[in-house]
Amino acid sequence: MKVINKKDKSITILLFVSLGISFIFVLLVLFWLIFPYEPLSINNHPYPVITKEVKKGDVLLFEVDYCKLTDKKATITRRFIDSLLYVMPDITAVNEMGCRRQLVSEEIPQNLPAGEYVMDFYYTYKVNPIREVTVHAHTQKFQVIERN
Repeated sequence: MKVINKKDKSITILLFVSLGISFIFVLLVLFWLIFPYEPLSINNHPYPVITKEVKKGDVLLFEVDYCKLTDKKATITRRFIDSLLYVMPDITAVNEMGCRRQLVSEEIPQNLPAGEYVMDFYYTYKVNPIREVTVHAHTQKFQVIERN
């Protein structure tokens, strides 16, 4: 019969505790990577445009109907798309959880060429320490015209 001294017993206990903590950590990381997060649900896609024709420097109006399912903030990437891609600066939105329907206004840049556009939106949420989830949406087509 082999006698285990206190030092060997302590090392064995420490080893099993370390393995247990490591196993729990691996399970947590797998959960963070695999869980199907849905931070935002868009109910009217593509967004209906109210002002179908808008002059440079004026405001484009469109309706957004959504349910925000998280309390996290969103980084919103906005782009005007036609034969070219015009990227606007990112903005951060801190809306409360819940469903709402609202009219949104977006200023048309002065240097945007005239033409038919769709406005593209990417809502990016950091849902946990190692993962971001992005929701994509866009408006209906609208016309940008020159100022007289």
